[in-house]
Amino acid sequence: MSRKDYIVQANMSLQLANIFLPLLFHLCLRVGAAENTAVVFDVNQTPPCIRAMEGSEFTIECTFNTDNNSVKWFAAWSKTRNNVTEEVCHRADRIILSADKEERSLSLTVKKADVTDSGTYVCGVGNKNVISPGNGTEVTIDEITDLLVNQTPTNFSDLEGSELTMNCTFKTVNNHSTMRVRWYNYGTEGLKKELVNENDVITTLHLDNGFASLTLKNANSSNTGTYICEVGITARNLYNNGSGTQVTIENFPELTVNQTPGNIDVCEGSDLTVECRFMVLKKHNTLYVKWYKHNGTGGTKKELMSESGWDSAVLALEKGFVSFALKNVNVTDTGTYLCEVGSTARNWSASGAGTQVTITHFPKLTVNQTPGNIDASEGSDLTMECRFTVLKKHNTLYVKWYKHNGTGGTKKELMSERGWGSAAQALEEGFVSFALKNVNVTDTGTYVCEVGSTARNWSASGAGTQVTITPVDLLVNQTPAVMNGLEGKKLTVECRFKVVKDSSTMYSVTWYKKGADGHENKLKNGTGIVTTVLDSSKGLASLTLIKINRNDSGLYRCDFGKNGVGNGTRVTIQARAQWLMSSYIVAAAAAGTILFLLVLGILLWRWRQCSKEPLQSRSEAEMTQMETSSPPPADEVTYVDLNFHKRDTKAEEEVVYTEVKIRPKQRDDNVIYAKVNPHHH
Repeated sequence: MSRKDYIVQANMSLQLANIFLPLLFHLCLRVGAAENTAVVFDVNQTPPCIRAMEGSEFTIECTFNTDNNSVKWFAAWSKTRNNVTEEVCHRADRIILSADKEERSLSLTVKKADVTDSGTYVCGVGNKNVISPGNGTEVTIDEITDLLVNQTPTNFSDLEGSELTMNCTFKTVNNHSTMRVRWYNYGTEGLKKELVNENDVITTLHLDNGFASLTLKNANSSNTGTYICEVGITARNLYNNGSGTQVTIENFPELTVNQTPGNIDVCEGSDLTVECRFMVLKKHNTLYVKWYKHNGTGGTKKELMSESGWDSAVLALEKGFVSFALKNVNVTDTGTYLCEVGSTARNWSASGAGTQVTITHFPKLTVNQTPGNIDASEGSDLTMECRFTVLKKHNTLYVKWYKHNGTGGTKKELMSERGWGSAAQALEEGFVSFALKNVNVTDTGTYVCEVGSTARNWSASGAGTQVTITPVDLLVNQTPAVMNGLEGKKLTVECRFKVVKDSSTMYSVTWYKKGADGHENKLKNGTGIVTTVLDSSKGLASLTLIKINRNDSGLYRCDFGKNGVGNGTRVTIQARAQWLMSSYIVAAAAAGTILFLLVLGILLWRWRQCSKEPLQSRSEAEMTQMETSSPPPADEVTYVDLNFHKRDTKAEEEVVYTEVKIRPKQRDDNVIYAKVNPHHH
């Protein structure tokens, strides 16, 4: 170690002793033999040295370790300059002290440093028994010799009426009360002129941040020149200038305005737009656009404002474009419209050639609605159409549909709900249609379309379409007609109906029961006694009675409302004992019937056996009897001639004889016989 370093180190130790030893001595007097219980603090201070310029900011940090993590500790900072040591205290504006107990670290930050902040900074950490200093940080703050002025922009070129701003940044000092900033203009003739705050000249100065600005408003060609900011410290006779900003302000070029279209012819209630295009300027903040209306040749000129439906639809000055819109026009809007473009910086403007606007009254509106009548079944889809007068501008037209429920009935505007909706709406073609989907009988009525304009009280209606919706006959067939049941059992009644294909109509069925008292009651599903099922895809509805009793006897029928009704099923429920007696009676009757049929069969068999005797012998005996007996009177004899045609050659015994007995009218004992002679062919 050199002699000089040794002397510096000795001086630092002496200075630290002057600060910390009195405090340590005071603590030792209070705690007595503290040296036997002293805690060791190992303090590390960084950086060892700092060199900075005036106005800069620097930070010193200290960290420490201890062999007893539970010990309480405190910290202090000191600065020694010109052999004078003083404690460093927190000052929110310039000096900031901070500590982190968890990390066991300290920091000291000095902002806007000046030469008086030079010196040796030492952090000390200790407790009631011991204080350990850091190894110190030597800080040297050099005085500013160059203010380092930076001026922007270097060039600025624009048109008359523009606004421009120049900025200067520079090094600032802690004591900036002696600092000043001035702006100068070196014109085209080279003359130097100091600028001060005026109507169109605004200066700003922030010495704390080292910033100054100059703003020129509504610039003109006389503002052309070089602008320089000068920064100085009067106490030190120190000055410096920015590099300068070259400003060029040009005169406005010739302005041309192109207005389109030249003519507009529309009907009342229309919307129209007029456009103007003009030369684009680099800086458009001094430009303005005005619109005027001339009412006929030599008429009044009126500036138009954004009122009563007038509105500048688009204003894009940076693109050289502006448009003006008239909405919901009427005949009073007829006239010539002009756009004027100019600059507020000077008396300078130009106008377009104008747009002649002609607004005509609405033509007579005619509405033709078809068809006049529609007859359809439930579940069908149907469409009505209206054709009407086409207008050039149709954006004010509207179409409404109404339904009248019978003569003198209610009138209801139809909305897009439950399948209703305007299937097609082509106002530009004078056409609109209205569709009803999956209709039912409640859709019966007269439908009318109304066409009108929102621009005025103007409308017309079609003649109307009479829609008649008939219900679908489901051809309900209820089976069986009669049912007998036993108490405690379950029985089912069915109703079959026609399946309607390609229809989303939901049919409902209601079951009724008419009891012995003649009253008909509606049956409820899901009560645990009654269960109903409806399957529209199969055309089947059923009613099931669970655990029936005698009170369930009656007439049951299914009711589909307007779509059909079942013919009813007569249900009779018998008690279990009565049912057994009936079963015995039925069995006995069946057995008797079988026995009777058996006896009858035997008798018939016996009769057929007896009837097989030769008929020929019998006939000969009868003929002999006839020959021996006296003939009856002629008026009492009836002859019968029966001719039989023999189909095949058969034996004689196969010929069948017929006996005819004719009983006289008055004498019962007279029997007349007729002999039948067969003829063979």
